[in-house]
Amino acid sequence: MYSRAHLLIQEQINDLESDPKILVSRLHSDNIFELISLIEGQKHSMWENGVFQVYMKFSENYNTEPPLVFFQTIPYHPNIDMISGKPSIDFLDNKSKWKPDYTIHDILKYLQQLLAYPLLDLAVNMEAVFMLKGIYILVFFCFKK
Repeated sequence: MYSRAHLLIQEQINDLESDPKILVSRLHSDNIFELISLIEGQKHSMWENGVFQVYMKFSENYNTEPPLVFFQTIPYHPNIDMISGKPSIDFLDNKSKWKPDYTIHDILKYLQQLLAYPLLDLAVNMEAVFMLKGIYILVFFCFKK
């Protein structure tokens, strides 16, 4: 007999089959609680054509608590820790902000969006913030002339 979390994760994996920009598979065939996902960078962003591997670990308490999420292909990004690959996302970091309505698809789509649109107020990689701000300033001055 499968647990509620197991059945919910399996259902959400099945639902993902309709999104060609996201691929999800089990890390080990006998364990549904550890997944590897491949997400593509959004079109018209600096991450377009990039493919990022994301590790997700779920507990038996899923969906009342969020999974652990880590980029294994770690992009140089303001919201992603360069050592661990952990993204800085309020609803993953703070259980009180997690909603049981969030799905695996929601999390992975949010990661795609976060790559394209960094949240500088939640930055964990300050070097990337300064670099990004430098690019914005350079672009501003180039177009101002």
